[in-house]
Amino acid sequence: MGALQGLVSKLKAEETRLTDLVREAEQRAQTSSRLLETILQEMSAGAVVFNREGFLTQSNPAARALLGIDTWSRRRYPEILGAESVLAGYVKECLEDGKTVKRTAIEFRAPRGELRSLEVSLTPLRSANGLIESALCLLNPASEHAPAP
Repeated sequence: MGALQGLVSKLKAEETRLTDLVREAEQRAQTSSRLLETILQEMSAGAVVFNREGFLTQSNPAARALLGIDTWSRRRYPEILGAESVLAGYVKECLEDGKTVKRTAIEFRAPRGELRSLEVSLTPLRSANGLIESALCLLNPASEHAPAP
């Protein structure tokens, strides 16, 4: 009986230790998430993330200003960027094939019709097992030294 009580006591102590570890991990994840959100919001470069299904999951004010787009929620990249745009094509290739784009100058037609010169970088974000989870798109106003597509 004493051995059983000792085992139960050890199991309860282990449960408490594991509960504390889970709580600490959740707090670290929340802190990391807040830090990432702050970085995205304060970046001068535009940042947009599309999940593997093509839905927008994150963006920052700089991206909205550079693309001239106000409404983003529950929309996929072809709707947001224009199905035939060069940028939508890059996002598609990134999500489907893992293609990266580095500092490439493009012309983008904003929803109100104005043509904008942008410098674009795209990279796939992969899970631990190597599957493409999303595409990160960074945007800046185009400079004269950016390579053309």
